[in-house]
Amino acid sequence: MKEKKDSKTITWALQSLVHNYAKEKNMSEDEVWEYLYKESKEELRKLEKKKARK
Repeated sequence: MKEKKDSKTITWALQSLVHNYAKEKNMSEDEVWEYLYKESKEELRKLEKKKARK
């Protein structure tokens, strides 16, 4: 049960951060989510490269 509550809290926090960032930067929330998705894919690639080198 705690995992479900934590998940909802994390989701709410992310949505709040995205909303505030979009408002501050005069962007749509969708643009912010797309940017985060793109950046997270890049970070995953970097991690995979580091793991492959070891």
